[in-house]
Amino acid sequence: MMRIFSYLLIAGLIFTPFSFAAQDREFDRIITDDALLFINNDSPHSPKPEFPNFDASMQKLVETFGDFLEWQLLKREWDAIGDALALPDGLSPLKGDRWAFAVFGLGETVSQIPSILYIAEVNDPAAAGQLLNGLFEKATELHLPLKREEDQYLDFTIQSLYGPGMIPGLSLAYSLHDHLLFLCSSKPQLIHILENLDLEEGKIEDNPDYQTVLSQLPKPRHCTLFCNLSSIPDIANGILSSLKALQLLNEDEDLEKALDIADMIVPKLSKIVKAIGAAYQNTNDGHYITTTYIHLHPEANESLIAPLFGKKPASFSFDQYLPRKTGSFYAANIFSLNDIWNVVKHFITDLPEDQNPLNQLNEVEEQIGLSLENDILSWMGDEWCVARMVMDLNSVIPTNRVVFMMKVADQNKAEAALAKIQSVLIEKHQAPITAETEDYRYSKITTYRLPIPILPVSPSWCIKDGMLLLTSDASLLREMLDVKAGSTGGIERNRYFRELKDAAAKPSNFLSFQDTESEFYTYREALRRVSSISELGKEFGGEETMIPFMLMDRGAYLLTCLQVLKGNVQTISIDEKAIVSRKETIQRDLRSTPSVDTMLRYKLSLGAKGEIVKLGDWLVEKGDADRAIRIYAILSEFYPSDLKYLSRLSDICLQEGKRDKAVNAYEQALETAPSTELLIELENVRQSTDAEEIIARVKREAEQTARIDETEALLGIALARYEAGDEDIAKAVLTSLIQRFPDSTAAEKANEALEKEKETN
Repeated sequence: MMRIFSYLLIAGLIFTPFSFAAQDREFDRIITDDALLFINNDSPHSPKPEFPNFDASMQKLVETFGDFLEWQLLKREWDAIGDALALPDGLSPLKGDRWAFAVFGLGETVSQIPSILYIAEVNDPAAAGQLLNGLFEKATELHLPLKREEDQYLDFTIQSLYGPGMIPGLSLAYSLHDHLLFLCSSKPQLIHILENLDLEEGKIEDNPDYQTVLSQLPKPRHCTLFCNLSSIPDIANGILSSLKALQLLNEDEDLEKALDIADMIVPKLSKIVKAIGAAYQNTNDGHYITTTYIHLHPEANESLIAPLFGKKPASFSFDQYLPRKTGSFYAANIFSLNDIWNVVKHFITDLPEDQNPLNQLNEVEEQIGLSLENDILSWMGDEWCVARMVMDLNSVIPTNRVVFMMKVADQNKAEAALAKIQSVLIEKHQAPITAETEDYRYSKITTYRLPIPILPVSPSWCIKDGMLLLTSDASLLREMLDVKAGSTGGIERNRYFRELKDAAAKPSNFLSFQDTESEFYTYREALRRVSSISELGKEFGGEETMIPFMLMDRGAYLLTCLQVLKGNVQTISIDEKAIVSRKETIQRDLRSTPSVDTMLRYKLSLGAKGEIVKLGDWLVEKGDADRAIRIYAILSEFYPSDLKYLSRLSDICLQEGKRDKAVNAYEQALETAPSTELLIELENVRQSTDAEEIIARVKREAEQTARIDETEALLGIALARYEAGDEDIAKAVLTSLIQRFPDSTAAEKANEALEKEKETN
């Protein structure tokens, strides 16, 4: 039952196009104001960009899931339902130019089961009704405990499905009203929506938080999301009250202490966000923009926003240090260590003396010889940045080099504090590291060498013009100083950063950039290398399963598909009223549709033949002949002289009635690595009924290469046809052999075969 409803919901998301038509009524005038989540595709906009190569690649990826038996069973079940309903268009009658999703439930109590509502303006209500009617009928046939009902309520006809095996409060129901389709996981919720359909009040459009959020989102909005969190404080208080009653019943002292702490922290945390809104937009230049508006609770400014986020938006200058091969960076003037420390103290100040972590912190500071506030936090500034370079695949252990940058409030104090930390670690606590210093571009670089030489990490730091640079190795730090000096090109040479530079230049509290195309490429190559280690699959899945092996294959191909996302920039600004996020992403179609078999060929080139052979055998056992043929065709392509793969491929093809495919595989192998034995196998598979054609083909192949012995080939083909019972073909080939090559060894064997055949007859 739940599976069928899941099908309908998933199909609504997959098959519904991002296009809109004129309408008489907005969906936010239909959905009631008690909705927790509302997703609305109900506004006019420009057509969605098309990416044919990406779409074809994703279709190939979905098809490869047939390697998993569970996916096959699920697909066969769905196909059986579709065949029984005779629906050539699948679920297309349920899609509409305008649609919306809404989630209800979890009011002041958590006992209410959430329900999901799907609304669509369908083009053909009769076809949609026929489809749903057939699905409901099929559901009653597949699951006997389920019962179907038809009700007349007001002016609506409601079809519902329920039964004793279903979760209480859950009943799948639908109704068609003019061109509007209502499909809900709860019949009472559907009735509630329908009976309020003609009322003007009580709709989500009238919700003040909804109005506030939407007024801040840009237009045109291609898709809108609204999440109502105003009930969270009531839910949190209800849960705490229930736990307190439980504690009084059991008199549990540990629970009492935990509830005392929760009673001080949970009310503050629950009153942070009132509502969330988001809008999606497409642009004409291949970009899409997602804007998110988080409407804050008035009390949040005192408990969280002021101490942690109370900073004005700023323009960051970290990019003047970042190299061209920067994969991603995250910069901010919020969430600094000082900010986090202030918030932590704000939440734990009221804790009882015996439970306050500050007392334990003082003891730890005395033991290690460092003061958190005096030696570490006192010289740190508010602006910081973390950057990750594109993975270096040429290193012994492929890793991402990383850097942490931070503006310091007092450079002299910072250098003294870092020197003290180094002294405490190396001299006092005898840490197994050595410190080296060097002068580079008028800066002093300190590098720490670890006792593991193969590990590509040697932390290095320096302070340049009031900026602390801490990197995972000294070479990256020198490269950054070169960029700062202008002798080496920096991140401004990255094509996607240049394209998004205007978005990155806007003042904000948080800024991030990602070169997703480069990062997905390197992660794909790293995943391929890892998945070529046969022992890894055994470690995670055991000797009998191919699941880890195939999952890594699919993951590598998915990363190839995701290179449709080229790069993005995100900015976040925060004030006492809201958190506003804007993310701009570059989309470009893939240059071509990559072959699914590329991964397997890559593995073969790395010597993972044994694992791929196991995959082919596993597919044969599971009855998936098409994919087994694909596997053995690749093995035959890589190892044409190893006839066991061709033989296996031929057997599978012949069993499936695909003789032409088997012949084609042998012909390709013969062209790559010609041999007498291979030619004999090819003619056995071909099963020609014309002896003259066989003789002519053998002669032609032998004339093209000295690696084929014409006499031995004719003899082998004839003997094989004898074994198959084709005596006429065999005699004709042997006779030709004797006449054309009377003095050959093969002719002697041919005469012996003919004499033996006469004696037998």
